[in-house]
Amino acid sequence: MRLPEIHAAPRPQRGVAVVTALLLTALVAVLVSGMVWSQHVSIRRLENQGAALQLRWIARGGLEWARLILSGDARSSSADHLGEPWAAGLSRTPLSESLLDAYAASSESLGEISGRVTDLQGRFNVDRLNRSGRVDPDALAILTTLVQRAGGSPEDAEGFAARFVAASQPAALAAGQPWIGLGQLAAAPELQAAWPQLADHVTWLPRNTRINVNTAGAAVLAAALPGIGESDVRSLIESRDQAHLRNVSEIGQRLGDSAANIPTQIFSTDSRYFLVEGEIRYGRLTRRFDWVIERNGRASQVLWQRES
Repeated sequence: MRLPEIHAAPRPQRGVAVVTALLLTALVAVLVSGMVWSQHVSIRRLENQGAALQLRWIARGGLEWARLILSGDARSSSADHLGEPWAAGLSRTPLSESLLDAYAASSESLGEISGRVTDLQGRFNVDRLNRSGRVDPDALAILTTLVQRAGGSPEDAEGFAARFVAASQPAALAAGQPWIGLGQLAAAPELQAAWPQLADHVTWLPRNTRINVNTAGAAVLAAALPGIGESDVRSLIESRDQAHLRNVSEIGQRLGDSAANIPTQIFSTDSRYFLVEGEIRYGRLTRRFDWVIERNGRASQVLWQRES
């Protein structure tokens, strides 16, 4: 007896269709996710660009506020001291949509701004090192004291002074770069090791300036008054904080018997150069701005700026 032949039944196509549909669905999901993510990144980029632009306008407003205060100070006073409005600075202040009432309950906080104004003539200006193409010994003595107090050596100060004066010669200036900002001091190899402690006591301004006795710190005054003891320097600072000095001759009056041989020619009671520092947080962005302002009477101009 012959058995009938058994033929394999055709494989169903339904399983293949289901797998194909799942693959197509996954592919579409990936493509859509990529498009959504790309759109999200584009929107975020536009938001950041808008925030950056807004942030710079806020910074510009802060700069103009500082310039306005300095201009008003020039009209009302001939001496610059730490009791004036410009020295008070701006504590952290919220930025909100409500210009009339930043603290209103309905105001949405957009960020915050803070800043301060510093008298750069309260620091030692390294431009004093250059005396007609030679290193000024009195200025070098001040710098050496400051560098040593900051952890450096006299050789560091001498090396920097020699290189600075050489770079300040007309031929070197013609071949190189002019004064471009305070950052050049921090990059000086002789000062780098001591710079963290030296930064608040030394500056570089585009012309020879005197030290403002009303705003200089204890380290700068002690270095500029080598014959005066630390206790006398502290007494001078306490005295000037209670009542600022109106002219240089008052230094001797405040120091009394310790006032012999005071180099009054290196001091002043007014200032021309100021550093404006501002920090702004707007949205997801935070920026720090620094400007060096030269004030000439009631007018002022920005000499140097940096954003970080």
